[in-house]
Order: sequence, then C-alpha cells, then structure tokens
Amino acid sequence: MPKKANQSTDWNFVVAPERLYLRDQKPTSAFGNVRQDTRQLLGVISEKGYGLIQNWDFINTVRNALSGLGLTDYQENILVTNDGRKLYATYHFDNRIRFLHKVGDQVGLVLRFANSFDGTLSALGELRAKLLRCLNGMTLEKGKFALQQRHTRKINLDFVQKVTAAAVNDFDRALAVFDSLAGVPITDEQGINILGHIKGLAKAVQEKIKGIWITPNFAQSRARSLYTLYDAATEHLRDLEGTRFEQSARLNRIILKGIVGGLNPERLAEIVKPIPVKATVEPVEQTSDLIAVPTGISITPAQ
Repeated sequence: MPKKANQSTDWNFVVAPERLYLRDQKPTSAFGNVRQDTRQLLGVISEKGYGLIQNWDFINTVRNALSGLGLTDYQENILVTNDGRKLYATYHFDNRIRFLHKVGDQVGLVLRFANSFDGTLSALGELRAKLLRCLNGMTLEKGKFALQQRHTRKINLDFVQKVTAAAVNDFDRALAVFDSLAGVPITDEQGINILGHIKGLAKAVQEKIKGIWITPNFAQSRARSLYTLYDAATEHLRDLEGTRFEQSARLNRIILKGIVGGLNPERLAEIVKPIPVKATVEPVEQTSDLIAVPTGISITPAQ
C-alpha cells in the first residue's frame, strides 16, 4: 500500500530565516527557512529573507485580489504538504458555470495558488475547472501564471489581481480544448492503448483508469472519445487527491498532455496502437560445467 502523503490543513504558521552553521560551529553564508512552531528546516536560501512570503501574507493577498475582482462567491480549501514546505490554496466558484456543448457537461471555475518555503514553487497561480456532475478536477492547458513580476521576489496585490483577472477572462477559450477532445472518437481498446503510451503513468494507475473507462459511472461518460478517456482519468485522480494531493495534480497534467496530443491526427494514429511487447530472454540454469550444444553441432577438443 502506498505511503500516505504528508499533508495537512494546518497552514497558518510562521517561518523565519536562521543562519546555518557547520559541525564545528563555524557560520556559513547560507540561511535556512525554519518553521517556528515545529523547528523544522523547510529550505535553504542564499541570503536572509530571500523570497520568503509568509503563508498568511500570501493567502491575504490572494483573498484581497479575488475580492477586488468581485470574485467572492468561492469555497476555499488550503493545505500544506511535506511538513509545510509547500502551500496550495484552491478556490472553487461553482456559481461561475460554463457548458461544454459537444459533451453536455457543466464545469465550474477553479483557481489554485501555490507557494513554497523550499524554493520549488515561487508564487504561482493556476486556472482550472471542475466537472460539476462528479466534482472531478480538470487541468487546463497552459493554465499556470506567475504571481510575481520579473526581477522581484515580492508579491504585489495589484499584480496578483491583474494576472488573476487575465486568467479568469481566458476561461472560455481554455475550455475549448475539451469540446475538441469530445470530437475525436476512439474505441475501448484504443483508449487503453493511449493510456499505455503516456510517459510517467504507472501500470497500477493505468489499471485504475482502465476500470473506470470500460465501465463508466455516468451516462455522459459512455460516449467513446478522447474527452471521456480524460474524464475517466480525472475520476480516479479525484479520489487520489484526498490523500496524495501533489501526486494527483502531477498526474492530471501528465495525462491531459498525453491525451491532448491525440488532437494531432498523426500522433493519434501512433498512440491508439498497442505497445509492442518486448521479447524477454529466459535465463539459462547452468547445473554443471558442461555447455549445452544445439543439435547437429559437434565440438572437437583442442589438440
């Protein structure tokens, strides 16, 4: 059984930079971002306070930006992962609904904001969508946007508000890819083959998605298309997100990218084919010093 991810809703803590020392107590030029309530080292930085944004300041800026845009009708979900190294704040706007005409599905606007104390994330925003009939989370192509201006590590309310507004205004265009996916029919077998061609998708995950793909839980999912294949994937990832948030988000992006590749006819022709089974060579069990010789061949001892 996979190890449960280290994630928590306990996000409102303080992090402070502290100088790092060698074993002989000599000071280094590096500083560590230390979580003050648990005394855990969350990341190493080159200078004191570089890129440090407290969780409360980050969330407060996001909330004020949304309020300034009139986006107050949201459900907020905040969590931290890896002992608090990364923070993810997701905002669901179920009243801001769009209709996917070729599919017959309704989707709601979702915005996700992320930051970290270990340097792996740097104040990012992401435009997403949620399938309302089953609450599946849907990644959008090129949906990520920076919350910081170039050459600065600070987060500015006006800039966050500006880039968030641009993302929301792009929601309709971003959703168009799903209607495009719905317009590409595939068979059950082809859908399974496509999953096998997606790099970075473990066999166990493929099998989970395959089960949902072959036996859909919703009437809208019974059509056989690239869209309903992605729908099956997001249904599995929805259940995974509760315990393995980051893995679910990463797989969502990987799967969408692999399926969207099928909008190119040449690429589609490649990924609907079965993956060739690699021939395996059975190991020869050697029970003595004698060498097995194929029939009809003799070996003459050296003189």
